Amino acid sequence: MLLPHEWQMFLAICSHDLFHSGKINQFTSEIEGQSVAALTPLMQMCGVHEDDQKAVSHMILQTDPTLVKESHQKVRGRVFDDRQLPCQTVLVQEADIMASAMPEIGDGLTHQLSDEWRTVDPSRSKSLLSKQSRIFFLREFALFSSPASQVLGIQSVIDRQIKDLSQAID
Repeated sequence: MLLPHEWQMFLAICSHDLFHSGKINQFTSEIEGQSVAALTPLMQMCGVHEDDQKAVSHMILQTDPTLVKESHQKVRGRVFDDRQLPCQTVLVQEADIMASAMPEIGDGLTHQLSDEWRTVDPSRSKSLLSKQSRIFFLREFALFSSPASQVLGIQSVIDRQIKDLSQAID
């Protein structure tokens, strides 16, 4: 029996950072692939249907920040149906990045990420803390195109941050 699509997304959201190393991907979906590798035997042991495993694995792999823009482009201009994998993927990506995109929480999370990267890549670690980096993150990676994010007004929150940060730089 297949899992309801909501459970597929829930499983992907809960496990996408399973055993995350705190490092930086050296190639596309490297760390996300490690999460899939760790989760797959657990899904098999629990009798999760193979089709569900594939869908969950796909969503997890797509949480690599470099793949987010492409996922949002795939659902642009179509009816958003959370029973379809491309739309599910966007919802999982949005859930992954939501806290980091919020001004109240994002700065603290950015500092935590900078701390994680300090030993891996000190120059990138330091650069995360600049206003320009925050603006870049908000423009390029904090993408929200689902109807849920539109109802919540997430894009206006992001736009306001970009405006405020840009004015602080000038």
